[in-house]
Amino acid sequence: MQFTEFLDSANAVASLVRLNKHFYMPQNVSSYYTGRQRQLEELKTTLGVLKSQERQHHQRRFVVHGLGGSGKTQFCCKFAQDNRES
Repeated sequence: MQFTEFLDSANAVASLVRLNKHFYMPQNVSSYYTGRQRQLEELKTTLGVLKSQERQHHQRRFVVHGLGGSGKTQFCCKFAQDNRES
């Protein structure tokens, strides 16, 4: 297989994967992450899951605060991971 054929094959497979081009997570969620399910559900309810039409015209923000090392980044990454397609 020549290199150009390899690239064509790789591009064909990559085009099948549907990713939100605006989705970025600064780090992966730790495999040890547990808990805070109530807070994750509360945040999801508060922000609401917007339909794609509404998403273009609405912007929602939230603040997570706490002591260093308390899991703020992991919490936000877990929320983003769980709601990636929302």
